[in-house]
Amino acid sequence: MMTFDIPNVATLKHKCLSAVAEDFYDFKTKLTFRYIYGSKKNEDPRELYKAIDENTWRHFVESRTSEGWKPKKRTTQGATRLRMLLLRKAKGKKTHVIIDVFSGHASGRNGDLFISYLGVLARDRIFILIPSFDHVSEVQRNMIWQDLMMTFDIPNVATLKHKCLSAVAEDFYDFKTKLTFRYIYGSKKNEDPRELYKAIDENTWRHFVESRTSEGWKQKRTKAQAISAQNKNMHLLFIVSWCV
Repeated sequence: MMTFDIPNVATLKHKCLSAVAEDFYDFKTKLTFRYIYGSKKNEDPRELYKAIDENTWRHFVESRTSEGWKPKKRTTQGATRLRMLLLRKAKGKKTHVIIDVFSGHASGRNGDLFISYLGVLARDRIFILIPSFDHVSEVQRNMIWQDLMMTFDIPNVATLKHKCLSAVAEDFYDFKTKLTFRYIYGSKKNEDPRELYKAIDENTWRHFVESRTSEGWKQKRTKAQAISAQNKNMHLLFIVSWCV
């Protein structure tokens, strides 16, 4: 409020802090998959992010390279639950989930399954060559929403639809980011993502790689990084805490 002329109201405070929380998570994810496991693993992020000192970065790297943190493949239990979900859907049965229609927060026994399925929709229902979710047609958005309602027992209300599609949009962005910084520039650049993501065919992947290695895309990335660095330095949080 000292920087911008905005009202001191609880709803706005909650929204702003939620946005900061998302940016915080995204920032640590980018540090991890670019400067520890990715294309910039031989570079020092402290040159760009002045708020990170040597000791903080050392502890962050140690936390992200520990055996306890390293990303694991989807567990057998998780894969089994997803298959059972799809089997129930094929039989015309909906899966119950406790969900807040205003916040979109899913909880209860199937809350994590609901969140995982949003990621499935983002990966399988949206063409990765589409620049962003803003370019997804209204028809396709409705198809995603209909799929979600056919899979889970959730109410057809506008607020929940908006929250769910926003989550799918974030998952879509994250998916393309992971494809880029793992399979093009990162530790899996010699692996084929089509072995894991069956919705991506050979021609699509070839065009995606071409788009993400073009000079035009690299220039946009550099410009976006410069803008992001300016914003991050204004409210950078202590990154060692809350390691995920």
